[in-house]
Amino acid sequence: MDNAITSLTAMSLDIAGFQSQVAGLEQRVMTMEGHITTFQDRDQELLYVRSKLLDLEDRSRRNKVRFFRFPENIEGADAQSFLREVIPRLTDLAFNPPFEF
Repeated sequence: MDNAITSLTAMSLDIAGFQSQVAGLEQRVMTMEGHITTFQDRDQELLYVRSKLLDLEDRSRRNKVRFFRFPENIEGADAQSFLREVIPRLTDLAFNPPFEF
C-alpha cells in the first residue's frame, strides 16, 4: 500500500510539473501569436507604403509640367511656341538655346 501511495504522490508531482510546463508553453504561444499579429499588421503597412513609394517613383519619372491660371486656349494653335515665349518671361531666365519639349 505504501508503494501505491508513493507512486501516486510521485505521479501527482509529475502531473503538477507538467501542468506548470503546459501553462508556461501556453503563455509563450499567446506571446508568439501576439507577435505574429503585429508582424502581419506591419507587413500590411509595409505593402501599403511600398505601393505608395512605387507610385511616387513612377510619378517622378514623368516629364509633365502643369501650368495653372492661364485662360483656356490662350496658347492658340501652337502651345509649344506659346510656352517658349511665356516661360522665359515668367521666370526671368534666358534659355539659350531654347528648351525642348
